[in-house]
Amino acid sequence: MEQDERYKKIARCFDLWMTERECDNYIGRYLEKKNIKKLGIYGYGMLGRHLLYELRQGAIEIAWIADKRGDNISCGFPVFTPDKIENLPMVDIIIVTAIPDFPEIEKMFCEKGEYPVVSLSEIIEEMGFFRRKE
Repeated sequence: MEQDERYKKIARCFDLWMTERECDNYIGRYLEKKNIKKLGIYGYGMLGRHLLYELRQGAIEIAWIADKRGDNISCGFPVFTPDKIENLPMVDIIIVTAIPDFPEIEKMFCEKGEYPVVSLSEIIEEMGFFRRKE
């Protein structure tokens, strides 16, 4: 995937996310309605950092962060690299913030075990769908 396409996917996700926030619709509340209590985040780029910040404001427990740059990340949570994901503490869901790489990351987690994996963009699109139905 070309760099321009990667940035467009990330920007679209971020734009939809901010639109939801402007409508007072937050990811933490959405996840709580889905009975998610504990999660892991894959990807600690721009979207991952913002997701971590937003979720820290609520009641959902963040068990860990996974990122290919794991050794260079300091965020106050356990950080794992992809080669160490067999040892991840179990969570209700893994949110992948590396939107352009989601298919490969989902496949990686599926090959390592029974991990519930979802893309941040999918969550945000579903949040908007439910908000519009209410």
